[in-house]
Amino acid sequence: LIDSWSGQTDPSIYYDISTENIICKQMQIPPKTTGDIQPLDRYFFRQWKYLKQKIYDRIAIDQMDIDICSRNCILKMHSLIHNQFAAKRFSSLIKYAWYSSGYMSKDPGHFDSVHYVCFSFDEDICSRSACKDFSFICCSHCRHILCFNHFFVENHKH
Repeated sequence: LIDSWSGQTDPSIYYDISTENIICKQMQIPPKTTGDIQPLDRYFFRQWKYLKQKIYDRIAIDQMDIDICSRNCILKMHSLIHNQFAAKRFSSLIKYAWYSSGYMSKDPGHFDSVHYVCFSFDEDICSRSACKDFSFICCSHCRHILCFNHFFVENHKH
């Protein structure tokens, strides 16, 4: 299932991945319908962008010496976001994107938003011992409350 974006519509880019043993039917999402039937656009990217914006805002507000526009920093940020979404507690959120696009018939049920999972906590200070920095995020895996340094700078992953 490919988007109508011009970078994906050229059939020749898919020839190298086809083999005799694999039969693959290529389908294209019609132009101007991506927001309706592309699972990630239905709900998931909104949550992803929320977490990304929280990171951008913290860097800007605290005037950190971090070049968020550098390639390495962008890769690091998206790697951390991906790692947070890989937590089991987000599986229903991800399934909902497929359900709301019509690709799954079973409603995945209740799920929590990124705001609730990662940013709804009462602790003001990082939970790492001897750290006195203000809290930034609650890790979706280990549920530790972390400052920006322990989450982003030190690359907190599971």
